[in-house]
Amino acid sequence: MPGINTVFGPIHPEQMGVTGIFEHVLWGLPGWINDPLACKNLPYVFSKWQKELTRYKNMGGRTILVQPGAGMRHQLELFRLLSRSTGIHIVLTTGFSTSTGDLTNTNNDIDYLTELYVTELTQGIGGTKVRAGALRVDCGRYGIKDEDIMLLSAVRAAKKTGCTLIVSGVHAVQELLPLNQDGLDPGRVVVGHCDDVTSINVERAKELCRQGFVVAYDRVGTEPTWSAMPWAIPDVVRADMVSALISAGFINQVIVAAGTVAGQGDKGFGSHLGVSAAGSLQHFLGQLHRLRLKDDQINTLLIENPKRVLSF
Repeated sequence: MPGINTVFGPIHPEQMGVTGIFEHVLWGLPGWINDPLACKNLPYVFSKWQKELTRYKNMGGRTILVQPGAGMRHQLELFRLLSRSTGIHIVLTTGFSTSTGDLTNTNNDIDYLTELYVTELTQGIGGTKVRAGALRVDCGRYGIKDEDIMLLSAVRAAKKTGCTLIVSGVHAVQELLPLNQDGLDPGRVVVGHCDDVTSINVERAKELCRQGFVVAYDRVGTEPTWSAMPWAIPDVVRADMVSALISAGFINQVIVAAGTVAGQGDKGFGSHLGVSAAGSLQHFLGQLHRLRLKDDQINTLLIENPKRVLSF
């Protein structure tokens, strides 16, 4: 029976509850993972995320999917401590990002990366028994030569294991399609960052849904009133885009998330220094109610769709 891989082993899909599928416990600028000072204050990160996840749980949240992937394998104990102390299920991803330089010190061979992903999804991450619950690659924006290698190995691993492949933005889909010779089911591909200003296009999102892809609006709470990030748009606009997809009959192919971040150790907390998982959930629920979405529709967005996407 399909299950969900968490840091404490598989759980039944019905145990997931409300799920944030694009969250980041640690994140930084390109090369930060190789900076010995970046994570020097993990107690600070733990304290902040413990409080945040407790708030998230009190509001109904039950699970988060932690990104950005294989670069976080050395922080497994942090994730386990957070899960144990808060009761929140934490699901980890495998995969790399060319945009943050994750592949700098990695063997960039397709067969090697494919086997690495398969091993982390089916046996364990970094020699442990903690299995990844999804595969995520961040590419498609910069034309970096390693991106074809990254995507092709990810497609092969996702096809072999049955896991979901999460890609960042429509740019990645444009690169992925010619490489998908193995026939990966588009229903097992989540196109993230569709609320990045470089990707906003409701009609294009509808076309992706027609092709079978799942689309994600995963920067909930990051608004231009306080953030200069390229994904800072009013939540009312995000909600309207979600509503348009629902009206077009694609409610089962939409994910919403906050993309929260704890920053580089002691260098900030919040979604790119401003948003929390709990606060974003509370605020965006108000937007969804403004659009007169029914409770069962909201449950589909926050519970049923993540449950289906992460089961394998």
